[in-house]
Amino acid sequence: MWLECSGDRKKFLQGLIQLTVAFHHLRNGNRVGAGRLLAAAVEKLALDSPERALIDVEALLAAVRPLGEQITAGESAEKAALPQIRWRQAQRVSAK
Repeated sequence: MWLECSGDRKKFLQGLIQLTVAFHHLRNGNRVGAGRLLAAAVEKLALDSPERALIDVEALLAAVRPLGEQITAGESAEKAALPQIRWRQAQRVSAK
């Protein structure tokens, strides 16, 4: 899907993919790869994108930033909890 997108949407989807792969690396003991991908993911997810209206990106970033700090500090993070992607509540549109 991300291959067919462009602009901010593509960067956002790349950020989600990088976040996923960072956790894969982390589970396999590749802290260096996890740290690099996590940093790249946070950078892309922090950009303004249309998906911010649908996904609570701030909560996602708040959940993963401490992990990045742990990895950078050389602390063990292999058993870190996976972050949750939370949908924003849809605004109700009143019928007139």
